[in-house]
Amino acid sequence: MSYEDLIRRAERLLGKDPEAAAGAYIRAVEENPNRGEAYYGLGRAYAALGKVEEARDAFRRAAKLMPHDATAFHNLGVMAFRAGRLEEAQDALRRAVELKGDYPEALYALGRAYEEDGRLVDARLAFHKSLQVRPGWEKAREALGRVESKLSQPGALDKYRRILLVMDQGIGNMVMLTPALRALKELLPEAQITVLGRKPSVEVLEGLGVNVITEPEEDASYDIGFYTIWSADYERAFGRKLREQCGGKLYKVQMDDPDLHESEHHMKIPRLMGYSGPTPEPYCALRDVDVPWGEGEKVVALSDTTLDHPAWQRKRWPYFRELAWRLVERGYKVALVGGPSEAARFDPKGWPEVYNLLGRYDIPGTAGVLKKCCLFIGNDSGPAHMAGALGVPTFVLFGPTKASKNIPLGASVRAISKNLPCSPCQYTPRWEACRDWACMKSLSAEEVLEAVFPQKPSVQVVQARELELMDKSYEGCGLERREDGRLYVVRDGRAEPLRVHIIGAGRANFPWGMENEVKRTLEIMGAEVVETDYRLDRADFRDKFLREAHLAMVFKGSGIPPELIRQYPGRIVLWYPDDVFVTAHGRMDMEYNSWAFDTVYTFQRSAVEEFKKYGAKDVRWLPLAMSPYLHRKLPLPPEERERYDISFVGNLFPNRKR
Repeated sequence: MSYEDLIRRAERLLGKDPEAAAGAYIRAVEENPNRGEAYYGLGRAYAALGKVEEARDAFRRAAKLMPHDATAFHNLGVMAFRAGRLEEAQDALRRAVELKGDYPEALYALGRAYEEDGRLVDARLAFHKSLQVRPGWEKAREALGRVESKLSQPGALDKYRRILLVMDQGIGNMVMLTPALRALKELLPEAQITVLGRKPSVEVLEGLGVNVITEPEEDASYDIGFYTIWSADYERAFGRKLREQCGGKLYKVQMDDPDLHESEHHMKIPRLMGYSGPTPEPYCALRDVDVPWGEGEKVVALSDTTLDHPAWQRKRWPYFRELAWRLVERGYKVALVGGPSEAARFDPKGWPEVYNLLGRYDIPGTAGVLKKCCLFIGNDSGPAHMAGALGVPTFVLFGPTKASKNIPLGASVRAISKNLPCSPCQYTPRWEACRDWACMKSLSAEEVLEAVFPQKPSVQVVQARELELMDKSYEGCGLERREDGRLYVVRDGRAEPLRVHIIGAGRANFPWGMENEVKRTLEIMGAEVVETDYRLDRADFRDKFLREAHLAMVFKGSGIPPELIRQYPGRIVLWYPDDVFVTAHGRMDMEYNSWAFDTVYTFQRSAVEEFKKYGAKDVRWLPLAMSPYLHRKLPLPPEERERYDISFVGNLFPNRKR
C-alpha cells in the first residue's frame, strides 16, 4: 500500500478506531519518514487514545518537518501542557500564534499554560486576544474572568520581577511615560524596571528609581517586556535580541485611538498588570542650578524647540522674538531655554535683552531653570512637558499636532491654538499636503498674550423670557429657581442648591471638551458645578472624585476604576460621547467600567443593547442636542459664507476639522 493510501486509510479509521488509525500512520511513517502529515496524524491518534507522551513526541516530529504549520505547534503545545511541560508548551503555542495570529484555540491554550505557570499577566493577554478573535467565546471569557480575579490576590505578580519597557523617542514622550512607570513602581515596589531609550530623553528619569539603558545589555533577561507606542526604531534594530531576553513574552502597546492622551496609552501597561488607581502625576528629573537672576524676579521661559527633523519644523511658532519684546514691555524678564541645536541657530539680532541659556544645561539642569521661572511659553515639544510636570504655569502653542494626545501633563497647563479648520493635521493626509503651516503663522503674539494674560471674561446673560421657559421644564422634577437665580433641589420641604459634579477631561481638552459646554450651560441654568479632570487631577483624584453632589456626570471616563465608581456617595451617570462601534477604545471602555454606573447615556440608539452586553443595567439614548434658549446662531463673516455651501458649527473638536 502506498504512502497516500495509508494516510487515507488512517483518516477513515481515526474517528472510530484510533488504535487501528495509529497502526496505519506508523506504517505511513515507515514508508516515508520525511513527511510531516503522517506524524501529525499519528499524534492525533495517540491523543485520542490518551497516550500523552507518545502524542507529544509525534507532534514534535511533525512540527520539525512542517515548521510553518500552526496546527502542528498548537497540538504540540496542548500535549506538552497535558504532560506538565509548561515551558515547552508555552514555546510551542507562542510559535503557533506567531504563524497564525488569529488562532483562538492556540491563544486560549497559551493562556492556560501561562495561568498554570503563574504568569497571570501573560495569561490575561492571551485570553483577551482569543476573545478579540472570537467574541463571545464563553470558555475564554470565563478564563479571563478567573485570571483577573487571581490578579487581585497576594503574590499574583511574583513571576514579574524584571520588567522591560522600550521607548525610543523624545523628551516629551519620555515625560508622558513616567505616570506609567510610577504606577508600575507602586504596584511592584520590589521589581526592577528597565527602560531602553535614547539620550538625552532618558535623563528625564534620573532619580525615579528605574534602570536606564540606551542599548540592550548582553546578559540581560526579563520576565516580561513591552514596546511602548514609540518603539519602532528599536524594534527594528534590537527586536530579535529583546525577544530572546524576554523569553518571547514581549508585547506591543497599540495606539488604537489617536485622540487618547499618550500617557493613557502607556497606562495600559500597569493597568494590564493589575494597577487600579488613578493615573499618577508625571515626573521630570530636577537639579538645582544657579540662574542669572535674583529671587523674586518675574522671568518667563520661552522655548522654540522641536525635534531636529524637517517634518517637525512646522511645530515651531515664528513670533517668539516679538513675544519677548511684549513681555519685556510688561515688566517681565525672558529666559530662552533649549538644546544645542537651538543654540546653534539662534540669532540675537533684533531681540531684547534676554537670558540666553540655550544649550547650557542637561535635562535635570534645564528643569532647574524652568522651576525658577514664573511662566513657560513654548512649542509642543520636550521642555513644555518638563515645565508641566514641574508645576510651572505652562502655555503650549499647538497647530499641526493634536492637543488631545500631546498636551503636557500638569495642574497648570493650557493649550493655545488658532483652531483653523485644517488643524490639527497630524495623522491625516493634510500633514504631507500642507506647505504654508498657517496654523502657526496665523497665531499672533497679541493672541498668545491674550491667552496668557486674559482680560476679565464677559458675563453671559440669559434673557428673562428664556429663564421662564426653562423654569417650566423643571416642574415636577423637584427643582425650582429662587430669587437669587439659582436652582434648588426641593425634598421633604427642604431646599438646597443643585450641585452637579462633572468628571471628565474638560481642562485637559480645553477649549474643545464637551464638558466645558455642559458646565457653562448648567451654570447658566443656575446650578452649582464642581469639576474634576481625570487627566489633570491625578495627585488627589480619589478625593476630588468622591466629592458629593446631587448628580455626578462622567464624560467618557476611560480608565476610572470601576470599584471607585461604585464608591461614589450619590447618583453617578456616564454620558459616553464616542462611537463605540468605530473607536477602538469604545469596547474596552464598555467592558472596563460602564457596568459600574447607575445609568449610562449614549448618543447612539444602536449602542444601547451593546452596553447591556457588558453588564450596564440602565442604558438610555441621549443624543447630542442643542436648545434654542441656550445656544445662538453664529453668523459667519461674508468670506466664510462664500467659501462653503453648507456650514456646520459645533464644538471645535480636532476630528471635525478638515
